[in-house]
Amino acid sequence: MHDHQIIEMMLGIMKIIAEKINKHHEPDIEEMEGIIDFLRVFVDKCHHGKEEIIYFPELMEAGMSNINSPVAVMLFEHEVGRGYIKDMASSVERIKSGDRLAIDKLTESILNYVDLLENHIQKENNVLFPLGNKMLPVAKQEVLYKHFKVMEENVISYDLRKHYDELLHHLEKKYLA
Repeated sequence: MHDHQIIEMMLGIMKIIAEKINKHHEPDIEEMEGIIDFLRVFVDKCHHGKEEIIYFPELMEAGMSNINSPVAVMLFEHEVGRGYIKDMASSVERIKSGDRLAIDKLTESILNYVDLLENHIQKENNVLFPLGNKMLPVAKQEVLYKHFKVMEENVISYDLRKHYDELLHHLEKKYLA
């Protein structure tokens, strides 16, 4: 859930960026590239990776189905989110090539991603995690937490974590202050 706080901060920033673009402000391509990298690595590879590789299999082993269940919904939404990230990246590349129409697609992709992830986080916080707390004994949850920390350290080096912290701090000052 700690990851969710970081992700929600980025989603708030992205929403403001989309609003500014809709008011005919030029997107800052370098910022967008940094945000896309953050989404690909921190959100998808690290956060969603911890869920898909460690947490969801434990829930299924404890009896939760991966069909018509919260896990199935989460997995589907992870894939949809990846599509929006690809759309954002593609739009940024098109904008860099001079395609002004790609600005509208960028804004649409940002807003779709933000909406998806805001709802996704609420489902995890209010449905999936409480179910998981009931299904998994505390001792198992403590082991999972240790596995999460190891995976996080393997996916995000200290320098990369510092880079993302600096990116978030910069964007927070610029857009949320």
